[in-house]
Amino acid sequence: MALKSRQPKKTIPVPRARRKSKFQADLAPAEDQMVRSLKRELQLNSNTDFLSDAVALFRWAVGERKRGYRIFSEGTTGERKELVLPRLERVAPELALPSDCFSIYELPAWH
Repeated sequence: MALKSRQPKKTIPVPRARRKSKFQADLAPAEDQMVRSLKRELQLNSNTDFLSDAVALFRWAVGERKRGYRIFSEGTTGERKELVLPRLERVAPELALPSDCFSIYELPAWH
């Protein structure tokens, strides 16, 4: 009587779920308060939602500057202010900074 050898079963590889990345930031108390205040104002319940929205906004701004577009806010009277962030300007095709601009470090405190 001949013995049959078992063929190993072929296993179909199951794709692994991608692990979510963790992000931790050490914020000064004033920055922490600013984040909490913005989350309340925007009705965001989690840091993940806050960070996702912030990244989306920053990604958009980087894309605009790479195309050479400038980013402005415009008041109801037509007054315009240009947003200039030193790190954001690194991706801009031109390096000349306008004189009528503000940086995030000059923005009013959030309440």
